[in-house]
Amino acid sequence: GNLRSDSDPRTDGGNLGCAWAVNFLVKKIGLLPLGADEVSTAEMYQALTTGKRGTRLNQRAPGCLIIAPTPEPARPHVHGHVGVIAPDLTIYSNHSNALWSQGPSDEYWTQRYETKFGLKTSFFAL
Repeated sequence: GNLRSDSDPRTDGGNLGCAWAVNFLVKKIGLLPLGADEVSTAEMYQALTTGKRGTRLNQRAPGCLIIAPTPEPARPHVHGHVGVIAPDLTIYSNHSNALWSQGPSDEYWTQRYETKFGLKTSFFAL
């Protein structure tokens, strides 16, 4: 409950706060935010794929980012998501309740972001 994304008006009351929350942590460890728009998973993905900010991994590893970016061009009602992989390989992310917490599960992530919305999931080490 210490990391609340609803404090930034760009997150729609925390509903779209996952990139904001990850960038909050990135800045907390002394790195520059990922992407010019700190609330955009699309810009975060672009920053990670340039090779300057992240290294693509074939599978999850503790401390890496998991991201299914919002597609460009944007599609109505399709929002990407980003989180951090914990030491036990679970996903931690900001949820629509504006709180940073454990979840979603692997099954939920795959069903929602890949199957339902057709978004590609990638893993990156910073």
